[in-house]
Amino acid sequence: MFQKQTLFSTTCLLLLFHLFNLQTLSAQGAGTQDNGFILRITIDGMITEYPYGDCGWGYSTGWGGSVTEDICSTIQWLRPDSLGCDTTVTSQNLSGKWALVRRGACDFSLKAYNAQQAGADAVIIVNHYNDPTQNGCTITNMSGGAHAADVTIPAIFVGRTIGELINTALNAGKSVQTCFVFPRMYNAVAAYHYATPVSQVDTLANIGVRFVNRDVAPVSNVIIRADVREPNGNVTTLTTTLGEVAAGLDTFVYLPAYLPPAILGRFEVTYSNNIYTESRDTLFRSFYHTPYTFASDNLTVDPGGVATTDENFVAANFQQQSGSLYITGPNGAVARYATFGIANAADIAGTGADEITAILYDGDPDDDGVIDFSGGFTDLDNLPGGQVGFGTYTMTGLEPVDSLITIELSDFTTGGPIMLKARHPYYLSLLYNGSNGTTGKDIAFSASTDELYLNFPTTPLYLDQLYSGYAGATLIQRLQLEGYPANLVSVKPTLLDASKVAVAPNPAQDQFRLDINLAQVNDIVTVSLIDRTGRFVSTQTLKNFQSGQLTFNVRALPPGAYLVQVSTNEGTTMRKVVVSH
Repeated sequence: MFQKQTLFSTTCLLLLFHLFNLQTLSAQGAGTQDNGFILRITIDGMITEYPYGDCGWGYSTGWGGSVTEDICSTIQWLRPDSLGCDTTVTSQNLSGKWALVRRGACDFSLKAYNAQQAGADAVIIVNHYNDPTQNGCTITNMSGGAHAADVTIPAIFVGRTIGELINTALNAGKSVQTCFVFPRMYNAVAAYHYATPVSQVDTLANIGVRFVNRDVAPVSNVIIRADVREPNGNVTTLTTTLGEVAAGLDTFVYLPAYLPPAILGRFEVTYSNNIYTESRDTLFRSFYHTPYTFASDNLTVDPGGVATTDENFVAANFQQQSGSLYITGPNGAVARYATFGIANAADIAGTGADEITAILYDGDPDDDGVIDFSGGFTDLDNLPGGQVGFGTYTMTGLEPVDSLITIELSDFTTGGPIMLKARHPYYLSLLYNGSNGTTGKDIAFSASTDELYLNFPTTPLYLDQLYSGYAGATLIQRLQLEGYPANLVSVKPTLLDASKVAVAPNPAQDQFRLDINLAQVNDIVTVSLIDRTGRFVSTQTLKNFQSGQLTFNVRALPPGAYLVQVSTNEGTTMRKVVVSH
């Protein structure tokens, strides 16, 4: 299903699939999840609104009541100590009100359950500053506890900034109204990636937004509008009109295609409509034209990075893969570097699993004008036939947390810069193999807050798939073009002389041999076979090794293109090998 579509129609399907998943969370009974509502706080007539995510709110994972319609009430602290761990709070009468509770001393579900027993209609749990890595915007998605199954009221988590806003007003004797409200427009999208090199600017055919008729009757002549403020101050207005929208209908609306001027700077897009005009119904997105950088993140590093859960890391055999899709402009380009960040290098370096591999894939290796999805939305089996370049980085443990690292990429065939085709899709993928490590700890790649796109999955995807981010974040995995300043490059990897590694036969049917002849004895040589989806099929560690032959049995492997990575003290190289039964 949907195995081969045109570039843009495939990406539209991906977005619709992602949005459908978001909307069905509450129907699955998953707790007070990201059902699309906004936290609204009103103090003395002043309204502030917060979406799900950083500087907004976090949900209760698998517990708590679902939010299915707009709800509002006043809020007050849960007494006697605002922690909500003491069952004596049930003597407090919070009937018809919401409870404000501090984090700490007991699990989240007990706090929410005690607030519920006191009569509260909903509960907001406020973060603390006990952890030096946290700030006023830091939030978490709350795991359950012993009383998770007993909580029926909505429960969310907010950072200290929101908590201090409410507390200051309450201390001043002001009434604070809190609401969960649903926007009538949401999930606005604009560019194909947040940052695009100015040389790669092309027409944007995917500017749009979801519109929901939340009235009980149809609405007619709905005008959806996007105002694009360009870096030079000029504003271009895009509009489209919906003749009639049935009651309750939730639909994605495309605006006319837009060719932004090829100038450097930030483009700001404001989305509005003529039916719903509250602040919650005006949305904002932006994108950026850079000198040389493709980026799916928003060019701002959130502290701490993101990693998969321990369970997912173990289930994936201690391996992680990510990927971001970039689309070139009408003139093509030359790719030179990859940029990423690591939040926990000090915890991983020296454990035996120190290397990060960057691979650039051709997203349309057969040049038929479509991105090849051979197994559904996220199975990218055909991509590895188009590996075009690679780079490696070895962690030292001295990397500052979340400092960005830029490494050189090399063409698989020429060993030089990578020539990119015009109007063509490419995936930059980061691979990490922690199976040889002594801690079993997953790497935490640096990230920005989540960015929604029309052209690739933004849901949590793990090994064998490519993802741009998860847990409300978009990973930093930027592709740098020719001209990117050399003084900003962190490390130029030492490439192993091509003559020192040979693969035969290639293509291989049942097995192939890898001949390695190094200039001197190396303390450790690591040889990995990487399959079509980025999985490290096998890894061998050779100690005190200089020359020899390794045999790989590939009889049981599916046909396709594989990579052999050889890492030595003298340098690193990768070779393609085709398995053809």
